[in-house]
Amino acid sequence: MTLERDALLHKRYRIVDLLSQGGMGSVYRAIDENLGVEVAVKENFFTTDEYARQFRLEAVILANLRHPNLPRVTDHFVVGEQGQYLVMDYIPGEDLRQRMERLGTISEEEALLKGARPPHDRPGPGFRSCLAAGCSAVM
Repeated sequence: MTLERDALLHKRYRIVDLLSQGGMGSVYRAIDENLGVEVAVKENFFTTDEYARQFRLEAVILANLRHPNLPRVTDHFVVGEQGQYLVMDYIPGEDLRQRMERLGTISEEEALLKGARPPHDRPGPGFRSCLAAGCSAVM
């Protein structure tokens, strides 16, 4: 189910934009109304017990990872039959698809260099990869 702009999710997250959508879910830019910060909200459309177990495991694993190229996961919840949600840092910038549409294919070297250094060590703009399958920074 696609969330509408300005919808309030889980009495906390105000939907601003749809960033990406795929067969299994969507990723939105939202505002955390409690803290006043921008976040990315990953929605998983599938609510079966097995998908719920896997999505929760993903949330727990990601919430415990700390790396400068990964967004910090801050929340996970299920809304009945509507979907499962993962809330993480929002990383502004173009996603990989947008960058490739603008520049064409990127070299293997550029991809490796962009992903190998923490954001503060990288000259020039980076890009974010925020797809329905996940959301990670590659700056």
